[in-house]
Amino acid sequence: MIRSMAALLATVIGLLLPAAANAACEGRWINPVSDICWSCIFPITFGSFQLADSGQQDAYEQDGGLCACGNPPKFGFRLGFWEPVRVVEVTRTPYCLVTLGGLQLHPGLPARMPGARAGSAAGGGDRGSASFAFYHAHWYVNPILHWLEVLLDFDCIERAGWDLAYVSELDATWEDDQLAALLTPEMHFTANLAGVAACAADCLAATADWPRDELWWCNGCGGPLYPLVGNIAAHVSGRQSSAHLAARLAFKLHRTGAAVYTHGDRAQCSAGWLSLAQIHKRAYKMTMIHPQAQAKSAGRCCQPFGSSPEKWARGAEWPTTGEDFAYLLFRKRNCCSGALGI
Repeated sequence: MIRSMAALLATVIGLLLPAAANAACEGRWINPVSDICWSCIFPITFGSFQLADSGQQDAYEQDGGLCACGNPPKFGFRLGFWEPVRVVEVTRTPYCLVTLGGLQLHPGLPARMPGARAGSAAGGGDRGSASFAFYHAHWYVNPILHWLEVLLDFDCIERAGWDLAYVSELDATWEDDQLAALLTPEMHFTANLAGVAACAADCLAATADWPRDELWWCNGCGGPLYPLVGNIAAHVSGRQSSAHLAARLAFKLHRTGAAVYTHGDRAQCSAGWLSLAQIHKRAYKMTMIHPQAQAKSAGRCCQPFGSSPEKWARGAEWPTTGEDFAYLLFRKRNCCSGALGI
C-alpha cells in the first residue's frame, strides 16, 4: 500500500508540478510518527466497557456487547474508537498542497479567488474590512491506519486509497456567500439575535467538553458555521479562522453527500448519511499538524470542533511560513467487529 501511494504521488507531482515549487506555497511533508497525535485514537470501547482512554474525550458511546450485520445475520462485538481518516488544509495560496511539502498544483484552471489571503490591517483589508479573511481549503481522504498497514486483519478501519478529494479553487460556492446559501436554506432561520446568542452557549460547551449537536448552526467558539464558504467576516487570527474553516468544510461535504458518518448503531455495519440537516460535530476530533504539530505539545493533543485555538494552539502561527494550516481529523467509528469481513 505504501509503494502504491508513493507511485500515485509521483504521478501527480510529475504531471501537475513545474520543476520548482512556487515560493509563495509553504508546507512540509508530515511525519506519521512524530507529527500525529496517536493518543487521539482513544478511548477504545468494547461494548459498554472502556478498554483504554489515555485521557482523551469520547462521544456516541454504545451499550451492549453483541451486534449483527447482514442477512442472514453474522454476529460480532460492538467496538468504538477514533480513526484518523481525513486531512484538511487551509491555505492562502491557490492550489498549495501544504502537507505535500508545499508543492503547488498547476492544473491549467485558474482559481476563482487567485489572491486568497488574510485581510490586512486597519483601512486596507479586502471588501473594506480590516477583519475580513479568505482562505482556500483542501480535503484529503487519508486512511492512515490502512496505508501504514498497522492493522492488516482488522475489519473496522477504512480501506480507501489516498485521494485529494476536494479543492475549493474549483468550487464556485466557496467564495460566494449568496451562492453557497442555496446549499443551506435553513441558515436564514438562524441568522438572528437568538441564533447568534446560542453560539455562546456552544462555545462554553465546546470548551468544557463537547459542542452541542442540537446547535448545528454553531461551531463553538468559532461562531456561526453559515455560510459554508472560505470567507471569514470576523478574522481574529489564522489559527482561529483555519480551525473554523475545517469544521465548515466537513459540514459542506456532509451536506453535499461527499462525506459519511461512521458513528452510532445505524453505522456499525456500514457508513452512511445520517442527517443532511445538520453536522454531527461530536463525530470528529481534530489535531493540528501544520505549521506546528500539536502532538509535540504537552497535555491533550486533540480537541473537538469549536474549541478555541487560544487554548491549544498558542504560538502556532508566525509570518510567512506559519500562516498556512493543516489538521488531521479523527472520526468516531462504531463498528460491529467480526461481522463485517475484510
